[in-house]
Amino acid sequence: MGNRRSNRCFNTRPVILHTCNGNILTVNNEQRTSSVFRVEEVFDNCCKLRILKENRKEKEHHHRFVSTRKFITVNLNCIGALQCLDDVIVSNL
Repeated sequence: MGNRRSNRCFNTRPVILHTCNGNILTVNNEQRTSSVFRVEEVFDNCCKLRILKENRKEKEHHHRFVSTRKFITVNLNCIGALQCLDDVIVSNL
C-alpha cells in the first residue's frame, strides 16, 4: 500500500467505481447502501469486489471502513472511471 502515515501500515485502498454513463456503482448490503469496495481479484474482463461499509463507531475525521463477507463481480467493460480513496486499515479482513 501507499506511504505509512503515523507509523501505520494500511491494508486497503478503497475504490468507488463510476459506470460508463457516469453513475456511481452502488449496492444494497445488510439494509445499507454502499458505493465503496476493495478489489480482491482481477480476471479477464472482470473484477471481484468486496463490499465495504463505513465504520460509524470511529470518530476520526477520515474514513474508516469495515469489511463485509459480501462480494460482487463486475464486468470492467461497464466501468468508465475508478476513484481511489486514501489508504486505510480495514478491520476484520
